[in-house]
Amino acid sequence: MVWNGELDIIRKKVSVMEQQLKNMIDVLGKI
Repeated sequence: MVWNGELDIIRKKVSVMEQQLKNMIDVLGKI
């Protein structure tokens, strides 16, 4: 079982990774 706290941390990490991916795609699109 995964604790709610751990789930929140994982979700935050995933959302941060998604933001970084979007930023990278935006930068690549501008080149």
